[in-house]
Amino acid sequence: MMKINLLSWRHARRVSRRRWFYGVSCVIIAVSIISVVCVHGLILQTIQIQKAKNASLRDKIAMHQEKVKSAKILQNRFETLQIVEHLNQNNKKLFHCLDIAGENGVQLKIFNRHHNEVKLQGSVSEMDYLSEFLKKISVTTKIINVESDAATGDILFEVKIS
Repeated sequence: MMKINLLSWRHARRVSRRRWFYGVSCVIIAVSIISVVCVHGLILQTIQIQKAKNASLRDKIAMHQEKVKSAKILQNRFETLQIVEHLNQNNKKLFHCLDIAGENGVQLKIFNRHHNEVKLQGSVSEMDYLSEFLKKISVTTKIINVESDAATGDILFEVKIS
């Protein structure tokens, strides 16, 4: 005997539901694939932006390191210039001492310079000339030795100036 479907509307509804299920399933799969591709693209874009920022930061760090190196070089040059200026000031003091010595009748025989100290040796005919000379120098002086030369009558002195 042959099966006869007396309820054809059930068959039509089943076919309709099956089509709707397959359609919704395809739409969900398509949306899922599109969202995965979009998220993957966003992640790649974020990675590229971060790599660009990192490269920029590396360039800035390298630039700042060069500036630090040049600043250290300039600092060393500045310190050298300060030392030279200090030595020039000491030379001015020394030449000032020599000028004053000539004015006051002081005869300088030997002067040695070691870093910031100058050692003078000379003679004067009177003790007053020596004291006047030391007053006019107006720097820190330390008298090392003063003695009288019996042959010439001069006073021999040794002074350290710092």
